[in-house]
Amino acid sequence: MFCCAGKRKSKYDPATIAFFGLDGAGKSTFLASILGNSCKDVMPTMGFVNERITLQQLDLTIYDLGGGERIRGYWDNYMANLFGGVFFVDSSSAQEREEELLAAFQSVIDAKFMRGKPILIVANKQDEPACLSGGQVFALLGADKRDDAIIGIKEQISLSSDDEGPSIPHMNTLDWLMDEIRRNYAELDARVEVELAEYEEMLRQKKLEKIERVRRLKEEDALRAEAVEPQADSAEGEEEEVKEYAKPEPLAAVVMEPIVEEDRVPRPLTQPIPPSLPQMATPAPRLSMLSGVVDRTPGAGAPDEVEETPAFNVPNALL
Repeated sequence: MFCCAGKRKSKYDPATIAFFGLDGAGKSTFLASILGNSCKDVMPTMGFVNERITLQQLDLTIYDLGGGERIRGYWDNYMANLFGGVFFVDSSSAQEREEELLAAFQSVIDAKFMRGKPILIVANKQDEPACLSGGQVFALLGADKRDDAIIGIKEQISLSSDDEGPSIPHMNTLDWLMDEIRRNYAELDARVEVELAEYEEMLRQKKLEKIERVRRLKEEDALRAEAVEPQADSAEGEEEEVKEYAKPEPLAAVVMEPIVEEDRVPRPLTQPIPPSLPQMATPAPRLSMLSGVVDRTPGAGAPDEVEETPAFNVPNALL
């Protein structure tokens, strides 16, 4: 990710800076201008672009960092390697985007690896109508109240698509920052070396933490899987037990006794009285409700004279 300071062969001291700022602030156009490239085909930076140039007796590496809202969260990944930074502001829209602009500036100046490093504010597009002056931009960002930081301000006009090659005024825009880096080069170089090692160690620790986090998650998943399997086995056993309990008992076999032919012999209606039992009186003959009819039930004996009873009609309901 980083260019290693002090490793390149050059008669000038190596240093690395970065261009910060919101989208549309003019960072990429300015970089194209000082590199001697045409400004016609400049496209917004979606990630970051690094270029190398010899400037002000410094072997300079420049990171052009995208200013989109989602990309700003990655700015701090480049700060450990920096000797300083440039924060670009579109002076014509600074008031409209004041809150967003202030948050982006504070994320740079208050970052761990940027505290105490020189930061140049470029109040760009000074030729646009209703633009803020350099002093107004400086105050808008609260830079005038930051005694703990090294901050410079530089006004700059816009670059048009007709501009070809480097612009002399733009080549001088970075003079203040280059002077600060050269004057404090030994201190900044030693700091960058320490911070690079610290940043690399931080990345290593994050990697180890990620590995450990993944390992714990796998262990938890395995424990959950082991806890679910016995429960499933227990549920299957209970289901089998319920099925066994609910299973009906087999019916006992019914033994059918054969019918003996002698059982089919009709028996007399009146059985003789066994000798051992006392003789019962012979029942009197029963009269039918029909007139003059005597009950001739076998065994009833001969009837005495029966008085004729007058005939009467029996209702149909009783028949």
